[in-house]
Amino acid sequence: MRYIEVLVEVNRIGEQLATEVIRIDRRAREENLAMNPEHLTEDQIVGLMAAE
Repeated sequence: MRYIEVLVEVNRIGEQLATEVIRIDRRAREENLAMNPEHLTEDQIVGLMAAE
């Protein structure tokens, strides 16, 4: 998600197609990256595991 700015969903229902375009803003990308364990420090991971 780091470089994704737009998602396009295409649905086919019978013979008809429907599309939906979603623009991902900067804040959403940053929050998504913050949830990715690859970007957490060892201490942050240990803290999250202890909280569960």
